Amino acid sequence: MARRPTAARSNESMTAIRLSIATTLGAWSAQPLAQGALALLNCLGYHSERMDSGFPAQPQAFVRELSEASGYVLDPAKIQLDRWQRAELLCQLSDEDVTLLAQNQRALLPDTRIALSQIESFLFVAIELADQEWSRTALTSIVRELNRTVQMPLIILFRYGKRFSLAVISRRLHKRDAERDVLGSKITVIKDVRLDAPHTAHIHILASLELSVLQDQQPIADFNDLYAAWLRQLSIKALNERFYKELQNWYLWARREVTFPKGQTLDEEGRPSVAVIRLLTRLIFVWFIKEKGLVPEDFFVGDHLSTLLKDDPRTNLNANNYYLAILQNLFFATLNVEMGKNRQWASSDAAAFQGKQKDRLVHGVYRYAELFRDAEQAKLLFDQVPFLNGGLFECLDRELLNHDLNNFELVKRANREGQSLVLRVDGFSRRSEVQPQVPNKIFFGHGENVDLNDELNTKGKQYKADGLLDIFGRYKFTVDENTALDEEVALDPELLGKVFENLLASYNEDTKTTARKQSGSFYTPREVVDYMVDEAIIAYVLPKISDRSDEAVLRSKLKSLLSYQEVGNPLDVDETTSVMMQLAELKILDPACGSGAFPMGALNKLVWALSKLDPDNQLWRREHERRLSAQLAQAKQADNSDEVQALDAELKRLKDNFEKQTAEYTRKLYLIEHSIYGVDIQPIAVQIAKLRFFIALIVSQQVNPNKANLGMLALPNLETRIVAANGLQPLFDHGQEVIESEHLQALRKQLVEQQARYFRANTRDKKKTAQNKIEVLQQQIQQECFLLGYGDGTSGRLLSFRPFDQNSSSQFFDPNIMFGFAKFNLVIGNPPYVRHESIKPLKDQFKKNYACFTGTADLYVYFYEQSFNLLEPGGAFAFITSNKWYRANYGAKLRDWMKTHTRIHQVIDFGDEAVFTALAYPTIVVASKRDQPQAPQADEQIQVLNWDQSTNPEVIDFPRIFEKHHFTVQQDSLQGSGWQLEPQGKRNLLAKIRAAGQPLGEYVKGQLYYGIKTGLNEAFVIDGATRAQLIADDEKSAELIKPFLRGRDVKRWQVVPQDLWLIKIESSENVHHPWSDGTIQGFKDSRIQGFKDSRIQGSEEIFAQTYPAIYAHLAQFRQSLIDRYDQGHFFWELRSCAYWAEFEKTKIFVPAIANKVEYAADQAGFYGNDKTNIIIHEHWRYLLAILNSSISWWFTQQIFSSKQGGFFEFKPMYVAQIPIANHTEAQKTLLETLVDHLMQRTERARLEHLMNGLVYELFFATDAQAAGVHLFDTCAQIGLDDIDALAQHPTVLAQLDTLHSLPDVQLIERSISA
Repeated sequence: MARRPTAARSNESMTAIRLSIATTLGAWSAQPLAQGALALLNCLGYHSERMDSGFPAQPQAFVRELSEASGYVLDPAKIQLDRWQRAELLCQLSDEDVTLLAQNQRALLPDTRIALSQIESFLFVAIELADQEWSRTALTSIVRELNRTVQMPLIILFRYGKRFSLAVISRRLHKRDAERDVLGSKITVIKDVRLDAPHTAHIHILASLELSVLQDQQPIADFNDLYAAWLRQLSIKALNERFYKELQNWYLWARREVTFPKGQTLDEEGRPSVAVIRLLTRLIFVWFIKEKGLVPEDFFVGDHLSTLLKDDPRTNLNANNYYLAILQNLFFATLNVEMGKNRQWASSDAAAFQGKQKDRLVHGVYRYAELFRDAEQAKLLFDQVPFLNGGLFECLDRELLNHDLNNFELVKRANREGQSLVLRVDGFSRRSEVQPQVPNKIFFGHGENVDLNDELNTKGKQYKADGLLDIFGRYKFTVDENTALDEEVALDPELLGKVFENLLASYNEDTKTTARKQSGSFYTPREVVDYMVDEAIIAYVLPKISDRSDEAVLRSKLKSLLSYQEVGNPLDVDETTSVMMQLAELKILDPACGSGAFPMGALNKLVWALSKLDPDNQLWRREHERRLSAQLAQAKQADNSDEVQALDAELKRLKDNFEKQTAEYTRKLYLIEHSIYGVDIQPIAVQIAKLRFFIALIVSQQVNPNKANLGMLALPNLETRIVAANGLQPLFDHGQEVIESEHLQALRKQLVEQQARYFRANTRDKKKTAQNKIEVLQQQIQQECFLLGYGDGTSGRLLSFRPFDQNSSSQFFDPNIMFGFAKFNLVIGNPPYVRHESIKPLKDQFKKNYACFTGTADLYVYFYEQSFNLLEPGGAFAFITSNKWYRANYGAKLRDWMKTHTRIHQVIDFGDEAVFTALAYPTIVVASKRDQPQAPQADEQIQVLNWDQSTNPEVIDFPRIFEKHHFTVQQDSLQGSGWQLEPQGKRNLLAKIRAAGQPLGEYVKGQLYYGIKTGLNEAFVIDGATRAQLIADDEKSAELIKPFLRGRDVKRWQVVPQDLWLIKIESSENVHHPWSDGTIQGFKDSRIQGFKDSRIQGSEEIFAQTYPAIYAHLAQFRQSLIDRYDQGHFFWELRSCAYWAEFEKTKIFVPAIANKVEYAADQAGFYGNDKTNIIIHEHWRYLLAILNSSISWWFTQQIFSSKQGGFFEFKPMYVAQIPIANHTEAQKTLLETLVDHLMQRTERARLEHLMNGLVYELFFATDAQAAGVHLFDTCAQIGLDDIDALAQHPTVLAQLDTLHSLPDVQLIERSISA
């Protein structure tokens, strides 16, 4: 029996476990491999007598024995056998062992031999490797290959020198699963644990695997429980979420505690959110590169800081010295300044002019020497840090220029300093009045009590926040990005995306509530990114190298090439050359890149593929040398000395990179410079995306203290690769005449050349020179555009593009201006999901520029069209967005546009699966751009998968599930009225059902109406007691008070009123009231003037006199009534409605959202709120039978828009499509009689079974007759006098059974019962 979870373990107990682990690790460094490894397992609570394997420890013999025992021959190269020193098969932990250990018992086994056939067990192996640096990929490759020899999970402990790593594979239990074997299993590594001085985070992770600790959380009864517990504890997702929650509390707290100069922008809550995020961005980047050994630990360890600074920041928590003295100097005067003589302390001499310091606004000098005990000693520490460049550490303080003076907001935030206006954003200055106030406690505080209830939408909850360095110190960071198939139990650079996407969303008014409640919800999961990048590359490359006859084979090879699961090059020599050429020329855009998930995914994928195609980088080098040499020859022929000089320098740089840097670095640098581009409207998001590229480049370089700048090449300048801009606004509006001139073309060419030089500028001086030239060229282009008559709008947009201003976002996006070319090969992304109500100010521009425009379209619709506009013909596209546009009215134009302008390859519709929380109803679309718009060809098939949650699949498995379970849909079958992405059988069934009758909307002649939207329910919807009081106060009140239903009051067959009533005051636009003579103009004026218009005052007085009690009731809501959007001619009236009288009739109520069909009859004249709709028709009983049938529910699931949790939207536009079966008068009468009985009962199962059978016969009459079913005739013959006896009559039941055996009925019943 498993031990039950216990109360929270004491700190003393956990400390003892951690101390024991640390001691065991320390001892292992001097012990034999097997002895120390078994000691660690015992320390964690895992002991087994199954240790007798007979396996030799000599590596080659061990591998040979394992191969022979399993029948799978291990590849020595794949497991790097030549670097093994020893291998030990430690022990086997069986299901029986786990059960006994969980009960604190040990087994006395008669047979202690290891059994490789026992699937439900762990097999522990220890391997001694050569004492060197081991990458995660190298270790996981060994683990993956070794696991192919056994059917149980093989857990490996690696030791190399004074470090060890523990690797755990996630495999399916009970059987060898051919669909998801070890090739597709995730491997998690606790990596590089120092045996003599383990990191705190490593000790904590290992302690979390201790058996009794696991049992504190959840019972461990057997092998399956233990395996699940291990995987849960090693989950990177859980690790990231824990870190994010701690960081979110810090962020929300820090926003209150810090003050930045007034040049820094504030959010809508008046907080310096962007400044705090930028501080966090810079510091977390420093923390990552500290893992690379590029920044001394002294800057972050309290004991060292106490000797470095005059005031210990740990004890002076409200002081400001740590941020100023350490971080500002590290950011601005160290990482952004070349090593050596360029790094100097600021001058203490005042300039002769107006008392200014000589170094005023010179950001590359050290400041605050007075805060250090020994400034020169401190400088020696700073001098150990290499120059990295890249723009992240540019100080943003600057003097306003002439063109800035037209920007009132900018001028308002500037400081007057002498004769100049200075925008102080970072406040890197010795002038105390412009310095930021960043107290030490936000770095060194611990357990601060913070009230975050308002921000996190909670009540009475206690929150604590720790200092940032305290939080960082609890976690292990790695500069290697994890992949979908192998992970290190540490925080990797992808964490930056997850953290910052959420933090950015948390101060955005539209998303802050969701973002603050959920961690990582605004970040596209890695598995989704990988899949979309793969499929987009394949969709683009495959047609270029295939002649259609070998398409399937080549597609399989390309998938193998791009797969992280497989090693080696699957292509032949010619194919390799062809694919290399295609990949080398790729230009990829993410049009809403956020923190860079897709650009980074594309970079990592291309580097991986190129490493397979060209392991030694020779093809890659030869291709680039050929390209540059050709350009150099052209420049010489044109006698362009500047271009010749630049290309000579570039060829030399290329040679140096290939000869002195790793192959991975040269691949990454080229791809970042030539292939990968991004745009986002948020400047801070762009900075984070750049930061991730910087880390990717740093991790691929080798630190060498004996080389200049520690062997680190300066990071490139990415301002012309990832830009802050409005990606949906073109420079030229659609239809605007675009006039070119030779001079404009020449300027653009020069701009492209200067941008390339700027990208490579590796000193502050070169960078500034290139910046100045680019800014001059931009001004010349703006002037030329003005002279060509482009107008103020275009010129103004051009002026807004300031790539070197990190706080600026361009009003437009134009790749020609920003990148130097017009079209991309691939567009991949996850555009923002913003509802149309939030983009009203932008709709005029969208209408002008997008063929897919509709007034109710959400923002992502325009990203679809814009992305295809940016693609070259044949270019490929992959988006993940909401699926709403497949069926919603606002998606009709986009559906038609996609059908004719694109060749759609894949659609994966996840329904309401929470792939990530910020996106409801996600779908992936992969398509290519046609050369010309055209109707789809008959052979153009779309591969489709509708996600089936009934089997509880894991999202990580969706690529495998897609391969196995997708079906095809002909693209030419897609209808503008709504896309039916279903297998052919379902589409045939839909057509059959539709053909059996006519749509409900036609049947009722359009009498299908929305419920009442009051705009302020608390004023107009009252309970019975309030109604009684209003009538008691004034009998005339009864004239305006009507019975009322909410959506939740509509149940299947019947409405269930809750004594609610509507104050129904029709708009004067619909009916003439005694007060109706006030004009509309007067009404509008009154809202602006505060009801001083005498005509409105008069109308209000008349209303008050006519219905005094109602007036008195509404008066308490007066301002809210005035402010509401939905109102009538006067503020006390309901909005105009043309169908008020319909509510008084007998009708069918429809709840607006439901998870089953719940149509109900109303014969009492109820009104309904906007969560209901109504259907009017004389044959309402017959309609009710059809609408509450199984066929109706199945049709709903296929056609209606879905919501999370299995709910659907019952909007009139969907309900109107439900087919109403043709019928005879006798058939109608029988169903109506049945409905009358159903409405009067609570136990309805038998009668509903009969009713569904009758409805099935109506829709499938031919099939029913062929099967000998005549249910209507049988019921008529038996008679309707005893309806219960009829429902149970043997003949009726037999015919119902036969009906349910029909294939179409079976399909429906299986689907609705799933």
